[in-house]
Amino acid sequence: MLKSLNHIVTALENQSFWQGQQQFQLIRDCWTEVVGEDRAQQTRPHSLSRNILYVATSSSVWTQELSLNCRSILKQINARLSTPIDNIRFSTTWWYQHQSLPQTEESEHPSLVAEVEVSSPADPPIEQPTPQTTFEQWAAKIQARSQHLPLCPQCHCPTPLGELKRWQVCGLCATKQWQG
Repeated sequence: MLKSLNHIVTALENQSFWQGQQQFQLIRDCWTEVVGEDRAQQTRPHSLSRNILYVATSSSVWTQELSLNCRSILKQINARLSTPIDNIRFSTTWWYQHQSLPQTEESEHPSLVAEVEVSSPADPPIEQPTPQTTFEQWAAKIQARSQHLPLCPQCHCPTPLGELKRWQVCGLCATKQWQG
Protein backbone atom coordinates (compact mmCIF):
# COMPACT_ATOMS: atom_id res chain seq x y z
CA MET A 1 0.00 0.00 0.00
CA LEU A 2 1.13 3.48 -0.78
CA LYS A 3 1.00 6.04 2.00
CA SER A 4 0.53 9.74 1.52
CA LEU A 5 3.54 12.02 1.76
CA ASN A 6 1.96 13.83 4.73
CA HIS A 7 1.63 10.53 6.59
CA ILE A 8 5.32 9.71 6.00
CA VAL A 9 6.47 13.20 7.03
CA THR A 10 4.34 13.03 10.20
CA ALA A 11 5.82 9.63 11.07
CA LEU A 12 9.35 10.99 10.59
CA GLU A 13 8.66 14.10 12.67
CA ASN A 14 7.49 11.95 15.57
CA GLN A 15 10.80 10.10 15.77
CA SER A 16 13.00 11.24 18.69
CA PHE A 17 15.91 12.19 16.40
CA TRP A 18 13.80 14.71 14.48
CA GLN A 19 12.25 16.06 17.65
CA GLY A 20 15.76 16.69 18.99
CA GLN A 21 16.69 18.46 15.76
CA GLN A 22 13.61 20.66 16.01
CA GLN A 23 14.48 21.48 19.64
CA PHE A 24 18.02 22.38 18.61
CA GLN A 25 16.75 24.62 15.80
CA LEU A 26 14.46 26.42 18.25
CA ILE A 27 17.43 26.99 20.57
CA ARG A 28 19.54 28.35 17.71
CA ASP A 29 16.72 30.65 16.65
CA CYS A 30 16.29 32.19 20.11
CA TRP A 31 19.96 32.09 21.24
CA THR A 32 20.71 35.80 20.69
CA GLU A 33 17.51 36.80 22.46
CA VAL A 34 18.31 34.54 25.44
CA VAL A 35 21.99 35.41 25.98
CA GLY A 36 22.16 38.91 24.49
CA GLU A 37 23.99 40.30 21.47
CA ASP A 38 27.49 40.48 23.05
CA ARG A 39 27.40 36.90 24.30
CA ALA A 40 25.84 35.62 21.08
CA GLN A 41 28.77 37.00 19.06
CA GLN A 42 31.16 34.94 21.20
CA THR A 43 29.10 31.74 21.38
CA ARG A 44 27.22 29.29 19.16
CA PRO A 45 24.93 26.41 20.06
CA HIS A 46 26.87 23.40 18.75
CA SER A 47 24.64 20.37 19.38
CA LEU A 48 21.94 18.87 21.54
CA SER A 49 22.47 15.35 22.82
CA ARG A 50 20.71 13.45 25.61
CA ASN A 51 19.03 16.63 26.83
CA ILE A 52 22.35 18.46 27.16
CA LEU A 53 23.00 21.55 25.04
CA TYR A 54 26.62 21.92 23.95
CA VAL A 55 27.69 25.49 23.22
CA ALA A 56 30.87 26.61 21.48
CA THR A 57 32.59 29.63 23.01
CA SER A 58 35.33 31.81 21.53
CA SER A 59 37.49 31.81 24.68
CA SER A 60 37.82 30.26 28.12
CA VAL A 61 36.73 33.59 29.63
CA TRP A 62 33.36 33.25 27.87
CA THR A 63 33.16 29.59 28.91
CA GLN A 64 33.59 30.54 32.55
CA GLU A 65 31.26 33.54 32.43
CA LEU A 66 28.46 31.57 30.78
CA SER A 67 28.98 28.56 33.06
CA LEU A 68 28.39 30.86 36.03
CA ASN A 69 25.12 32.02 34.42
CA CYS A 70 24.12 28.55 33.22
CA ARG A 71 20.99 28.19 35.39
CA SER A 72 19.58 31.52 34.25
CA ILE A 73 20.24 30.70 30.56
CA LEU A 74 18.80 27.21 31.01
CA LYS A 75 15.64 28.64 32.58
CA GLN A 76 15.14 31.10 29.70
CA ILE A 77 15.69 28.42 27.04
CA ASN A 78 13.39 25.91 28.73
CA ALA A 79 10.63 28.53 28.84
CA ARG A 80 10.64 28.41 25.01
CA LEU A 81 10.80 24.62 24.57
CA SER A 82 8.09 21.98 24.75
CA THR A 83 10.53 19.46 26.26
CA PRO A 84 13.04 21.04 28.66
CA ILE A 85 16.77 20.36 28.46
CA ASP A 86 18.70 19.29 31.57
CA ASN A 87 22.02 21.10 31.28
CA ILE A 88 24.30 23.28 29.15
CA ARG A 89 28.00 22.65 28.62
CA PHE A 90 30.29 25.35 27.27
CA SER A 91 33.64 24.71 25.57
CA THR A 92 36.11 26.44 23.28
CA THR A 93 36.85 23.10 21.58
CA TRP A 94 33.81 23.28 19.35
CA TRP A 95 34.51 26.89 18.33
CA TYR A 96 37.52 25.80 16.29
CA GLN A 97 36.01 22.73 14.65
CA HIS A 98 35.42 24.19 11.20
CA GLN A 99 33.76 21.07 9.86
CA SER A 100 31.09 21.18 12.59
CA LEU A 101 30.58 24.91 12.79
CA PRO A 102 29.89 27.01 9.74
CA GLN A 103 32.32 29.92 9.62
CA THR A 104 31.30 33.34 8.43
CA GLU A 105 33.52 36.31 7.76
CA GLU A 106 32.55 37.78 11.13
CA SER A 107 33.26 34.57 13.08
CA GLU A 108 36.66 33.78 11.62
CA HIS A 109 39.75 34.51 13.65
CA PRO A 110 41.18 37.91 12.67
CA SER A 111 44.63 36.40 12.03
CA LEU A 112 43.30 33.99 9.41
CA VAL A 113 45.21 34.21 6.14
CA ALA A 114 44.06 32.41 3.03
CA GLU A 115 46.43 29.74 1.84
CA VAL A 116 48.42 30.63 -1.27
CA GLU A 117 49.95 27.94 -3.40
CA VAL A 118 53.66 28.42 -3.89
CA SER A 119 55.05 27.25 -7.17
CA SER A 120 58.72 26.40 -7.11
CA PRO A 121 61.05 25.75 -9.98
CA ALA A 122 61.05 22.19 -11.24
CA ASP A 123 63.78 20.70 -9.08
CA PRO A 124 64.38 16.99 -8.96
CA PRO A 125 62.46 15.50 -6.02
CA ILE A 126 64.47 15.15 -2.86
CA GLU A 127 64.06 11.71 -1.40
CA GLN A 128 64.78 12.68 2.22
CA PRO A 129 64.07 16.33 3.12
CA THR A 130 66.72 18.01 5.19
CA PRO A 131 66.02 20.58 7.89
CA GLN A 132 67.45 23.26 5.58
CA THR A 133 65.18 22.39 2.65
CA THR A 134 62.17 22.12 4.96
CA PHE A 135 62.93 25.58 6.37
CA GLU A 136 63.41 27.04 2.88
CA GLN A 137 60.06 25.62 1.74
CA TRP A 138 58.35 27.00 4.84
CA ALA A 139 59.99 30.44 4.41
CA ALA A 140 58.95 30.58 0.74
CA LYS A 141 55.37 29.68 1.67
CA ILE A 142 55.20 32.35 4.40
CA GLN A 143 56.71 34.96 2.09
CA ALA A 144 54.27 34.17 -0.71
CA ARG A 145 51.35 34.16 1.74
CA SER A 146 52.22 37.57 3.17
CA GLN A 147 53.26 39.20 -0.12
CA HIS A 148 49.82 40.67 -0.82
CA LEU A 149 48.87 41.54 2.75
CA PRO A 150 48.41 45.17 3.80
CA LEU A 151 50.98 46.64 6.19
CA CYS A 152 50.38 47.44 9.83
CA PRO A 153 50.30 51.24 10.24
CA GLN A 154 52.56 51.04 13.34
CA CYS A 155 55.26 48.45 12.61
CA HIS A 156 54.80 48.20 8.81
CA CYS A 157 54.74 44.37 8.86
CA PRO A 158 52.40 42.39 6.59
CA THR A 159 49.14 41.98 8.54
CA PRO A 160 46.03 39.86 7.94
CA LEU A 161 43.08 42.02 6.92
CA GLY A 162 40.98 40.67 9.80
CA GLU A 163 43.46 42.04 12.36
CA LEU A 164 43.39 45.47 10.72
CA LYS A 165 39.59 45.46 10.64
CA ARG A 166 39.34 44.46 14.28
CA TRP A 167 42.21 46.39 15.93
CA GLN A 168 43.42 48.81 13.19
CA VAL A 169 46.94 47.36 13.79
CA CYS A 170 48.57 43.92 13.70
CA GLY A 171 48.03 41.46 16.55
CA LEU A 172 51.48 42.13 18.04
CA CYS A 173 50.98 45.90 18.10
CA ALA A 174 47.48 45.42 19.54
CA THR A 175 48.92 43.26 22.33
CA LYS A 176 51.53 45.92 23.11
CA GLN A 177 48.77 48.55 23.33
CA TRP A 178 46.74 46.40 25.75
CA GLN A 179 49.77 45.79 27.99
CA GLY A 180 50.91 49.39 28.13
